[in-house]
Amino acid sequence: MPIHDKLNVIKQPTFIAQPDADELIDRTVGPRLADTLQNQTTVSYHHYPNAPHVMTYSPQGRELADDLVAFLKMVF
Repeated sequence: MPIHDKLNVIKQPTFIAQPDADELIDRTVGPRLADTLQNQTTVSYHHYPNAPHVMTYSPQGRELADDLVAFLKMVF
């Protein structure tokens, strides 16, 4: 069964990070996932212009970390 057929079981708040310059994952995946999940859970979608696939080692890594910490504080 494809993964998109199982998305309806996700009920927990979800953090989605979409790097704009990702070389491996289509840049439309993050927004589409956020749109799909927003009807069933809280979605925190973050778009990072010019960020590569491995964001933690990029200039946007600090921004990603800050956004993730803020998300975790919000849900816990």
